[in-house]
Amino acid sequence: MIMATDTAGRKKALAKLLPFQQGDFREMYEAMDGLPVVIRLIDPPLHEFLREFADVDVDIAVARATGQNGADLADKERIYRRLEQLHEDNPMLGLRGCRLLLVYPEILEMQIRAILGAAIDSAEKGIKAKPEIMMPLVATMGELDRLQMQVMEVAETIFKERGKRVEFKFGTMIEIPRACIIADQIATKTEFFSFGTNDLTQTVLGISRDDAQKSFLTRYVEEKIIPADPFQVLDRDGVGAMMRMAVERGRKTKPGLKIGICGEHAGEPSSVALCHELGLTYVSHAWWGRNADVLARAKALRREGYTVDAPDLFGGRVAKTIDEAKALTAGEQENEAKLTKTVDEAVGALGQKVDRIGIVAWSFGVWYAWKMGIAHPDKVRALTLFYGIGPNEPEAPTTPVLAHYAEQDEFEDIGFARQLEKEMRAAGNDVRVELYPGTKHWFDEPSRPEFDKNASALAWQRTGAFLREHLGS
Repeated sequence: MIMATDTAGRKKALAKLLPFQQGDFREMYEAMDGLPVVIRLIDPPLHEFLREFADVDVDIAVARATGQNGADLADKERIYRRLEQLHEDNPMLGLRGCRLLLVYPEILEMQIRAILGAAIDSAEKGIKAKPEIMMPLVATMGELDRLQMQVMEVAETIFKERGKRVEFKFGTMIEIPRACIIADQIATKTEFFSFGTNDLTQTVLGISRDDAQKSFLTRYVEEKIIPADPFQVLDRDGVGAMMRMAVERGRKTKPGLKIGICGEHAGEPSSVALCHELGLTYVSHAWWGRNADVLARAKALRREGYTVDAPDLFGGRVAKTIDEAKALTAGEQENEAKLTKTVDEAVGALGQKVDRIGIVAWSFGVWYAWKMGIAHPDKVRALTLFYGIGPNEPEAPTTPVLAHYAEQDEFEDIGFARQLEKEMRAAGNDVRVELYPGTKHWFDEPSRPEFDKNASALAWQRTGAFLREHLGS
């Protein structure tokens, strides 16, 4: 879709995506029967969907060196030229969010068709779907007016085609300072706000999250130049002040306006307290499943040069409380074969691209990583496990293992981990169990209150060295 060079090409790709998105939304509505489902339209910057220049450059060099001069080489060169056209020096502030939807309105049309088409499908089965459509990265009323017009036009077309109407709400993310300033105007066109505090933090403070955390932010916190990492704890005086302005101005125009927050800050206690103080209606954050923490780790590993896949074991579902997470994982354990197949397919797909595979797993996922180490000893060359115990089976993987455990873990038996380490070493296996003093379960997940920055940093320093040792750099 993104690589297409014309509208016809994009529409052809979008037509293939439509049934998948519509099917996903049907499942969401069925699960949430009668409850609102907020759906943010496509938001990430283009570079997250594209191959790296260097990868394509290598492909072209190999093709030329091996004497390939036909259609395959021409296709690689075409991809490289398109990547050059789409390249952005600052992609987080480039063609993304609503800007992408306005430049390529066919993308918006496909997503609205999927959302409302699935709602009609659900209604026909007696399921009460309550979609709430949210626009990302809005900064001007011109953008919002055009987006609303396009959404309504597509909606009316769908309703006429299907002969049935469904109710839906129209809202926006508030993640640009200008959106906070004109929140009174934005409220005239929308039924709800949701603060995107990651982008709002970047744009208020003028810093790039990825670059700052690698270069100076950790030092700022250690030397007490700032009280906390603003991407983990909401900056009360800066970002919080902009949020307060948006809440006050939005509700001055529309009293009772529903306003919430989504993102990693929604899992941090003092940030949630600030949201309560500001009068926000809800917080939205995923603690389990393929959440932002997992994707951020995957992205970091990609930057290190690794080919990375983050398989979704729960079909897009996530939990918001510990009880929900327990119910989710318990239900999936009953369908062990399906989950094993999902992970096995991911390993198989990576095995087509690389000779050596490393698996990083947390908690519930450790069980499946362990199984892959046993099933694919020729491919899986490194297992990195965070606070999870392998299954109590007579067989253990011969794959090298690095295991990170919290000292005060209420869920895992550290004694068992130490015994396992002893037995595997006795069998000649490379296994290392690292214990992190004073930490609790989930110490490596930034979205959790148990997150321990120093322990997490040390664990990933060790993980990086471990992966380089067994996979290369």
